[in-house]
Amino acid sequence: MRAKKSDLRKLHWLILILLFAAGLGPPPANAGLTNRYVVKDNSGAAIPYDSLANAAGDIQTAISYARAGETVLVAAATYDTGGVKYAGRYSTNRVCISNTITVRSLNNDPEHTIIKGAWHPGTTNGWLAVRCVYMVAGSSLVGFTLTNGATITTNDVDKNIVSQDACGGGVCPWGTTAVTVSNCIITGNSAFGDRAQSSKAGAGGCDGTYFNCAFIGNSVHAGGGGTDNAILSNCTLVGNSAVSSGGGAMRGTLYGCLVASNTASTGGGLAGWSAAWPCKAYDCTIITNRSASHGGGAIGGNNQYSVFLYNCTVAFNTAGGVGGGTYVACLLNCSVVSNRSVINLGGGTSSSMLTNCIVAYNVGNGSRESTKARNTLFYGNHGSAARVVNGDILENCAFVGNDYGISVEAAATVAVVNCISYSNTVNWTTYSTAGRILAFTNSCTFPVYPGWHSSNTTNNPLFVSFGSGRGLSHVAGNYRLEGHSPCVNSGMNDGWMANGFDLDGQPRIRYGTVDMGAYEAVFNGTVYKLR
Repeated sequence: MRAKKSDLRKLHWLILILLFAAGLGPPPANAGLTNRYVVKDNSGAAIPYDSLANAAGDIQTAISYARAGETVLVAAATYDTGGVKYAGRYSTNRVCISNTITVRSLNNDPEHTIIKGAWHPGTTNGWLAVRCVYMVAGSSLVGFTLTNGATITTNDVDKNIVSQDACGGGVCPWGTTAVTVSNCIITGNSAFGDRAQSSKAGAGGCDGTYFNCAFIGNSVHAGGGGTDNAILSNCTLVGNSAVSSGGGAMRGTLYGCLVASNTASTGGGLAGWSAAWPCKAYDCTIITNRSASHGGGAIGGNNQYSVFLYNCTVAFNTAGGVGGGTYVACLLNCSVVSNRSVINLGGGTSSSMLTNCIVAYNVGNGSRESTKARNTLFYGNHGSAARVVNGDILENCAFVGNDYGISVEAAATVAVVNCISYSNTVNWTTYSTAGRILAFTNSCTFPVYPGWHSSNTTNNPLFVSFGSGRGLSHVAGNYRLEGHSPCVNSGMNDGWMANGFDLDGQPRIRYGTVDMGAYEAVFNGTVYKLR
């Protein structure tokens, strides 16, 4: 009698199980993988470099011997000799991780485990420069200081083929985010930048994904002093510089990062390249950055909205031109505080879109020109809280304790809907100039705007607290509405409000009709968690 097929399959699996139990089955995919070791200039170096005693004397030797999936453990030292070019490229690298392995400092000690590149003699970037590290997709680097790296320039190789050779003086995982760099200090590196093809640069790093890294004091002759087109998580970018844009970072995505005291011609902290190549920052602190021209904290490239800030603090940044905090940027749930425009044009923001933001204590206007603001609170600003031009829109905003609330910069018609501008030195002004029109609708301000609609009011909005003083001397109050405020349930509903939120993150329409200002009133007996 023939055995059933199902019985044969069971027998087949039983045999395999018995073979595995006896250790006779096929080896697992990672069988034979081991750690390889590096001890600088080790006199006892010997293949297979699988202990500290027979460790390789340099990092590259161990990398070349390691199999895919293995880890190279590197003892503390300064590795500043040797160099290798990646296949088909022109730049020399102190270390080239050319396979899918992990290179890790032995004790996860970046302070004492250093990969040191070299500058071209007499300058920084040039044919004799040495980058610190080049990486391929699938590789990882953990626990090093990368310093003194640099790149070649378009004077050394034709500008149409230089590409990655001119980028990432500290580390270059070219063209991929499938590279991990973690717990590294990347400092004092330079890059010339690819100015013909990708327009990438990035002195500290170009491309790649970084965790818990510090980019300090790197400089680039193009854009991206710290990084270009990188993904950064819990990283620090401090004291980097760019000749063009993005002193801290150009393009890429940042999560929970500190971007501080970086400098550039435009976009001292962050810069987008274009709408297709943006820079996005989530839960970041962007402070004390400086630009010679526009966008002290951040700038959108090519006059396109290409910087997007979410839940960020933008503070104490300075622009020599327009937009001390941001220029051509989109901000959601951000605080824009104490920034400055040297020429008094958009100390906080300029040409930016603001949703659920706080704009306070900025010098040279809170916001200026091409402003689309919704659910945003402006207080304590020097100059105008909002200096607007034709096509600007202000919805459900509050302007309190500023030198000027809303001012019209040029011949324009500006929509002011569901807003409160009260207790400023001047609540609104068209500078008595013909053709400058503020189209108030369902708003609260004083004095009466000539010919305005009856949906507006001059009555006291009855904030919980107005605070005191005007301009930079303003002491902040509580700008939520009392339950009996004339601004409660007095706005004009709009489609976005159905799923929208006020500045506290609560439903924008709470009792059937939207309130004026940035906050919905909460009646007694209602409990909400406030932002």
